[in-house]
Amino acid sequence: TGLSTANIGKNQYLWTRTANRAKNGNIFYSGYTCLIQQQKELIKQYPNEIEDILSTEEETYNTYRINTLKITKEEVEKLLIEHDVEYKINNTTLWTKSSLINTSLFVDGKIISQDSSSQKVGEVVNPVAGSLILDACSAPGGKAYHMATIMENKGEITCLDIYPHKL
Repeated sequence: TGLSTANIGKNQYLWTRTANRAKNGNIFYSGYTCLIQQQKELIKQYPNEIEDILSTEEETYNTYRINTLKITKEEVEKLLIEHDVEYKINNTTLWTKSSLINTSLFVDGKIISQDSSSQKVGEVVNPVAGSLILDACSAPGGKAYHMATIMENKGEITCLDIYPHKL
């Protein structure tokens, strides 16, 4: 068992490493100390499945939202095809295996890094131009930004959060 710390912003988080003996050797998992107890319970409850439960071997994708104020879905697809980028698009949600943060699409604000669940908020609310919206859990602002895009920047969004430093 090892112990290390990581600095993230102004806060320092304690990371703990837990080990579980598997057929092929030691398997290590890291996480916030508040989650370690849950990991220990999982190890006790599912000793033969713990490797699969905590594994990160699943394919992962980078998730972006297409900023329809600056580019169309079709234009994004054309650029991705030209640059041989593997992708999936559903509505304005874009998934890629490779990171796009150093591309002009990202740098110019034509795509925004935003997970699928945050994008669902804008899709469910589906505000029309001129709407008045209260986002009471706004930080860091991606959902409000998405709703403003849906409204074509014609409306009003009041953004609040219980943590003032996040606004």
